[in-house]
Amino acid sequence: MADVNERRKAQNRTAQKKYRELVDAWPETEPLVPQLKPGPKKQRNHVTMLLTVLP
Repeated sequence: MADVNERRKAQNRTAQKKYRELVDAWPETEPLVPQLKPGPKKQRNHVTMLLTVLP
């Protein structure tokens, strides 16, 4: 069981390293998260409708 945890930790470390490299390589002008544009009213109403239906 311990070796599974070690493998998982190693995978996490490599994933974090890759992520950092990606972030460093990203151009400063572009935002990391694309800004969400407000959608049309119909879409928003649909979402509120769904929320009211759910308990």
